[in-house]
Amino acid sequence: MQTLSKNNSDIHFPGSKMTRIVDTTNFIFPFICLLQIKFGSGIKGHATGTLINGKYVLTAAHNVHNKQYGKAIEVTVIPGQNGDLKPFGEFQMERFFVPDEYADDPASIPAEEENIVQEDHVYDYALIELKEADNRQNPLSIHVATNEELTQGDASITGYPGDKPAGSMWEASGQLRIKKEVPALLFYQISTFRGDSGSGIQKNIDKNCFITGIHVAGSSEENTNFGVRITQEVSARISQWMQQK
Repeated sequence: MQTLSKNNSDIHFPGSKMTRIVDTTNFIFPFICLLQIKFGSGIKGHATGTLINGKYVLTAAHNVHNKQYGKAIEVTVIPGQNGDLKPFGEFQMERFFVPDEYADDPASIPAEEENIVQEDHVYDYALIELKEADNRQNPLSIHVATNEELTQGDASITGYPGDKPAGSMWEASGQLRIKKEVPALLFYQISTFRGDSGSGIQKNIDKNCFITGIHVAGSSEENTNFGVRITQEVSARISQWMQQK
């Protein structure tokens, strides 16, 4: 999430160059969303999310609920924004869902943390429900990938980093790692910046592009970025949220 923050928790890596998406109307890019967020305190920020269904956007939980600012009261979702252009319009949040474990003990905004504690972000994922559906045909969906699928070839992260021109979409790629000590997270040296929080971790599997995780933060101490892995538990919870009336 991009706010007036005191330090940078996301990391640029020399071997992972960010490339601007010049045309956001092709491939999966129309479903990558800029999130404009307002909290009850009046604080505003921006982040990234991914449309995974006509009415639902996947993102990081700390983008909509965190220790510093509380809960978001307004979120404007702009799919495929490209500078000042909004080729697919914009949508408003109806409500959001976070895991109960997260709601009971919300994480800090990573850029406000002196030392990132990775385990604090195991439940750092959220689903935003829109007031009106985006009914375009969407090729993106979540996927519970195997270790082999995750570590074979590169993954990519596409979002709206705050160190680039306003409203511009950028992508970087690199390999994923899995740590036995924290199996609920994915680790990678894929370049990101504040504002990329909530971006999908994308993998091409069997010629299809899937969301296999949600980018959360970085740890300068361990020289890595990391995100929440889409596990069976995470997938089931997202499906359950989608079925709530």
